Amino acid sequence: MELKPGRQVSALTLDLQPGVTCIKGHMTKPNTPINKKKVLIDLGFTPIPDYEGYWAREDGKIASSNNRESRIIKILSPLVINSGYETVNIRPINKGTVRRTVHRLIALTFLPNPDNLPEINHRDGDKLNNCIENLEWISRSGNKKHALQKGLRIPGKGEKAGNSKLTESQVIEIHTMYASGVNIGEISSKYGISKRHVYTIGKAVEWKHLGFKGIYRGSARGERSNRSVLSTSQVLEIRSLHKSGLSAKQICKKYPCGISCIRHILAKRTWDHV
Repeated sequence: MELKPGRQVSALTLDLQPGVTCIKGHMTKPNTPINKKKVLIDLGFTPIPDYEGYWAREDGKIASSNNRESRIIKILSPLVINSGYETVNIRPINKGTVRRTVHRLIALTFLPNPDNLPEINHRDGDKLNNCIENLEWISRSGNKKHALQKGLRIPGKGEKAGNSKLTESQVIEIHTMYASGVNIGEISSKYGISKRHVYTIGKAVEWKHLGFKGIYRGSARGERSNRSVLSTSQVLEIRSLHKSGLSAKQICKKYPCGISCIRHILAKRTWDHV
């Protein structure tokens, strides 16, 4: 017999399909109430915890015995939502209608969860395969990892990543400033990111998809250094004055630094790149 949604058939039919309304007519006299609980147990269903009147089977089917008709048991028709999961609308006794995912109802009924894990994983990656063998309780991080392995989830890159603070145009500006030698602290203050973040952009550790090449920069030198009190032009003047015959002691009186600083400049122990 072909089972179609809405068709009334024997409640003892084992090959039940979603949407089928079942009546155990051949086992009782007409208009005689049936023992819905016994019928559902005979069909392999188990009560769903906390959802009185709703039953689950290990193959992923959900049934309801809450129909007002004393002889009717209904196999619920699942609705596939945008996320790809099957859901059913259920109406617990004395409560309003709620929507629940089929895989969660199956797991709540049949799978122990001693570690109180929050999510349910489909082992084969098929969100429509809600049989008990395909389900397992899992942590959120474990579920994400499994989705990546199965190709169900593609990690966002760049500004499409959920935790991104920067746009691609801002990253390009940061990389350009880093390459031109702008102080890392200045860059981090301008864009509200850490110095480490600036460094990883400059070195092309992050945002590689923009085609950046890693830029090598030594420590900030000369007037770009946060500790510098002299400009490049002043350093050149100091060396020029020394060549003209002035001593380091005489020169240091003209500039905001000590005699040891002047001697290091003259000996090229500092500012050797100028």
